[in-house]
Amino acid sequence: MIHSVQLLDLRNLQVLAEISYVRKETEETTLEDVLAQFYEVFEEHAPDSPFITNLESSVAYVSPLSESIVLVCLGDKQSMDENELHRIRRLGNELAKENEKKSGFDSQIILNELADRFLLTEVRLLFFSSRNPSFKNRTGRALSKLTEFKQQQESTFVGPFKIGPYRVQCITLNTSDSINDLSPGDIESIDVASIVFSETQTTEETVERLAKQIHSELSVPVLIVPGSDKELQVCRDFEERFQLMLCDSASDDPIVLILSVLAIAGFSDMHPELAMERWRTESLEPTTEPEEPVAHVSEPEGHQEFLVIDKEVAETRYAYLYEEATEHQRAPNVIAAISTFRLDKDSAETRVIRTGELGYAIVEQDDLLFTLITGPTQDLERIRSQFSRLPALYLEDPPPPLSKPHDLYNHPPFTLKLLATIPPYHWPSREVPSRLDEPDWERFRYPMMKDFLRTIWDSIDGETNLEDITMDNQSKMILGGLYFLRRMDAIETKLSISPDDTPLLLKTPDDEFMNRYNEMEEILELINGENSLENIAKATNIEISIVIHLFTEMHKRGFVDFAK
Repeated sequence: MIHSVQLLDLRNLQVLAEISYVRKETEETTLEDVLAQFYEVFEEHAPDSPFITNLESSVAYVSPLSESIVLVCLGDKQSMDENELHRIRRLGNELAKENEKKSGFDSQIILNELADRFLLTEVRLLFFSSRNPSFKNRTGRALSKLTEFKQQQESTFVGPFKIGPYRVQCITLNTSDSINDLSPGDIESIDVASIVFSETQTTEETVERLAKQIHSELSVPVLIVPGSDKELQVCRDFEERFQLMLCDSASDDPIVLILSVLAIAGFSDMHPELAMERWRTESLEPTTEPEEPVAHVSEPEGHQEFLVIDKEVAETRYAYLYEEATEHQRAPNVIAAISTFRLDKDSAETRVIRTGELGYAIVEQDDLLFTLITGPTQDLERIRSQFSRLPALYLEDPPPPLSKPHDLYNHPPFTLKLLATIPPYHWPSREVPSRLDEPDWERFRYPMMKDFLRTIWDSIDGETNLEDITMDNQSKMILGGLYFLRRMDAIETKLSISPDDTPLLLKTPDDEFMNRYNEMEEILELINGENSLENIAKATNIEISIVIHLFTEMHKRGFVDFAK
């Protein structure tokens, strides 16, 4: 690798600009030795560019840019391949052009930009991890820190971050997502894919599904990364069974995580700790201390849990966990729902309460306390209007107490009614469900659940979108069944959007989304119910793949729909 780069003014004997990718500083005597050898050859004939000279512990590459300015690159002792020499030549040529265009140009700014572009290796990393990592999921917490950094305009990846000889960009998808949720261009650009396993937040079936899916789409290293040291042995088992490479480091430091992934994937032959000592790395820590304790690294976003509590005996009769989690993690929420709120027993009104990062929708009926616990981004007033029907639906055929809510095969038909009434998230109409791993139908406790879900499963062809699947009167219950199958990792969905589709504006995107793209105002003006995505791409002179990606994100967020 290249250790450092210097622009030297030979006439005035000074360093105009310099960059170092390692922590060790370049000594003046080293540069003097390089230039002495360069002059010795130059007196006899004009040397090749770059002129290569061997030093005691490194190799120097010298490229003249003008009569008085030279570029010096210092690198490892081992010889570089032709590709690396080509990159040094390109850097020298571009710097020479800049020098010719501007006398007295800002050498440091230009060198920073061009050296990073030509000398650093671009690496794109894909991670699958739980959206809301628990305190014990150290690797998941490291990825949560990465998502705090702003992504480049018109990019779904965060970064780039300069780490030694690499420019690294990262993207994290939820373990319930699919690699096909990314655009084809993004999928092709991925260099390493990693699955983060946390026993309390990820199932073995999820790891198997993701491993098969990634192997079918990519020919890159695929890693299994433990959320903590406790999961290391389980991950060793996954390594053999699912053809994965084991990353045996669990750290909540994003830099250590990235260095570990690069080492296991073959991009680096150094242990992460040694690389940390030798390489310069960009700081990936927040500039200010977080206000929340470490246990709340990632706050909840959507619905967390629905509970039916018998207040007479202070016991939970029914619970549905919207996210992969354990009963133990949700126990404090159950206690809060039972003991914190005092309701008027004569009122059947749904109460909505916000406490810290969680919201509660609560209604009491027949000594039962119906409670929905949800994240800070949810509209509690909208939930209030949906919530009022749930007690009646539950009491139509009250199921026996549900002792293991995390066992999805144990759930009663009421769960489908719950998901149909209060779905976990917005599902865009252009999503196309396809089968993954068929459920074990004999494990279902309730025959009605088995029969209904099997009917839905048998109807999934991988081509029909949700808009067409849910056209009949049973559409809400079918959606509830699809949400449940997705929660079981039995199906996946991907958006089906083509250049011929005509977008319809449902609501103006929020400020955060508007600020991502410079052309958003112009694009919104072109959404008139007649222009196709291809028309919009031509009118704005933006590549069609970027336009499709932009409208995919807008459709996911409910900003646009498409004409039938």
